[in-house]
Amino acid sequence: MRLISLKANKDSFKTVRFKNSIGLNFIVATQKEENRQKGDTTNGVGKSLLIALIHFCLGASKNEAFKNNLSDWIFTLEFSI
Repeated sequence: MRLISLKANKDSFKTVRFKNSIGLNFIVATQKEENRQKGDTTNGVGKSLLIALIHFCLGASKNEAFKNNLSDWIFTLEFSI
């Protein structure tokens, strides 16, 4: 299976496109040097949420946090087999 993209029905969610057609994709965060201060990390940018959304779209059990906080959101995971 190859992941192609993850989209949502809200403009505030930036579509995630998985670029590597063969091989691996890495989910990492980047940070601009001019905004970086000592001790800054790439925590809180959405890496874990992205993994949870992919898991949910692939048929994971109900996620109460999604139900409570994202009830009017629709996520679409495009993939090929």
